[in-house]
Amino acid sequence: MALHKGRFLWYENLKPRSYIEETSCCGTQGQTTQEILYVFYSEWDRPVNMSRAYLDGTNVMTISTHSIRHPFSLVIYKDWLYVTDWRRDAILCMNKTDGSQERVVAEVAESNRLYGIRIYSVSAQDIAPQQPCHDTDN
Repeated sequence: MALHKGRFLWYENLKPRSYIEETSCCGTQGQTTQEILYVFYSEWDRPVNMSRAYLDGTNVMTISTHSIRHPFSLVIYKDWLYVTDWRRDAILCMNKTDGSQERVVAEVAESNRLYGIRIYSVSAQDIAPQQPCHDTDN
């Protein structure tokens, strides 16, 4: 599931669906960027699948990955998809289009649970000149 500009999106029978949602609270298992929905799902006794599709439900493509066993959260930054994996206790990074160039970014102790993942970058957080923090470097 994911929210994007007031639209609630989800998978139903492995096909993306969407409808207008007036409320703003919803748990997510996906991420949207540049009009593309990224979502992961799994079925009992089957490997995890990660897919992407246009927000209108067309152009569904599987992102190939063999390492992710129990994904919890994902985020997209530039050309990269970052995923937390509860079984591996790690953050994995891969190409957002096809899952290639997969690598482990960080591993954590088993007692630490990786929940949400966020990217903080100067290039992604442009501060407009009229904002109070623009000249203070805060």
